[in-house]
Amino acid sequence: MLASAFGYNYYETKVERSVAKRLLQEADAKTTTTAWESLASEYVQYGDVDVKIVKWLLQKSNVTSFEQEFALHCTDINEGKPKLLRFLVEKNFIEVNKVDSDSGKTLLHFAVEKNQMEMVKALVDLGADPTIQGKRGAVSPMAIARQRGQGDLVEILKAASAKQKNGGKGKRKRNDKKQEEKNAAVEREGNGEEQGGAKKRKVAKRKRKEDEAKTAIKGGTPEGEDPGKKRRKVAQSTKKPLSEEKKEEKNLEVQIGEQLKWICEQDASAKSTLKEVIDAQVKGFTVFPLKVICRKWKLSSPSQKRIDLLRVVSVFLEGQQAVVQAEL
Repeated sequence: MLASAFGYNYYETKVERSVAKRLLQEADAKTTTTAWESLASEYVQYGDVDVKIVKWLLQKSNVTSFEQEFALHCTDINEGKPKLLRFLVEKNFIEVNKVDSDSGKTLLHFAVEKNQMEMVKALVDLGADPTIQGKRGAVSPMAIARQRGQGDLVEILKAASAKQKNGGKGKRKRNDKKQEEKNAAVEREGNGEEQGGAKKRKVAKRKRKEDEAKTAIKGGTPEGEDPGKKRRKVAQSTKKPLSEEKKEEKNLEVQIGEQLKWICEQDASAKSTLKEVIDAQVKGFTVFPLKVICRKWKLSSPSQKRIDLLRVVSVFLEGQQAVVQAEL
């Protein structure tokens, strides 16, 4: 009953708050905190969720915080509806400025990219940093808005940045002089001003010449050899190889992809039956979608590590292949 009310059959039932409260009160005392966490994770994947019900489910689960990936799988947050986000941030379930490990971006990065003005307003009001730089080459939300010509968002982000630097309501106050200088530099990022770009190139060129001169004095670079070429060689030689675990993860991703392709080619209904596996493949087999597959099919993994989840899913698909093969 709980699964149909809050889990995958939610759209078919969509219980009212009063009914949900009674179901939670009458729930079996043997229901584990892990089960409650799973129900909460499934419930927020649907649109127009009741924040009060989310609160009750999380209280039952004893969860104190979530990774950023949890918010990215909430339909309401993805659609730019800030109510659920406000609850999760204000109750400290999610850190508003935390960088997602897979994408290298914060929630504000995603909101700006989707041009979600109400979500951007909510995030900066909750303390989101408009000048924070992500990872994996992600520039700041301020730079993204400028590059895309989103004038209204630029004004909102500039006002929020100034307010935070002056010690306003933002949760991340910046009174430290060094941090202020960093923010000022990042704020200029992406403005496309030729003068600023030329100045940076000039400084970089001067520094490169100084480095070359020092190297030549020490005898490190033979005369006539391109120093840049040498640096590239050094960088290539010191490039860290993939660990055995990462290699196995890559191989498992390919294997699961081939298994899924074969099953879908042989069984037309597989696209519906294995929807969660297909969704996980689209999202790059990150941890959260893999957990969803395990919950859906009641698969047991020795741990919540990505490599163990991939192994379990691959074994599961081997079984599905055997079933399809037997029916051919």
